[in-house]
Amino acid sequence: MERKTIVFVLANLIIVAGLFQPVVSVGGFTQEEVQEGLNSPKIKNLVSFGFQEIQKRDKSFGQIGLVPVKLLSYSTQVVGGLNHKFSLECEARNKKKYILQSIIYERSWQNFRQLSSHTLRAK
Repeated sequence: MERKTIVFVLANLIIVAGLFQPVVSVGGFTQEEVQEGLNSPKIKNLVSFGFQEIQKRDKSFGQIGLVPVKLLSYSTQVVGGLNHKFSLECEARNKKKYILQSIIYERSWQNFRQLSSHTLRAK
């Protein structure tokens, strides 16, 4: 009787464990809540770095005079460092709206940052 009880309990634990899925998939991006939005010192620093790096790669980026207006989303991914992925609503000098999506790779313990990718599209 005792053996049947143990098997029954284990079977139920396995079933219950299968009902709970992890919130984050291994290796995936985790959505972060940033209450301060663009006023967050961390986000300001990342956005400033991203803008500087994009301007180095694409001279026309600086010519349209983009200014970040709103943080739309921010997520991170642990990958032997940290990927910061964010979407920003930006406004050009001519008041046209754009969405900028960027990924910045960072290894803070080595004081290393790199712009991995970026896309800019009209809103």
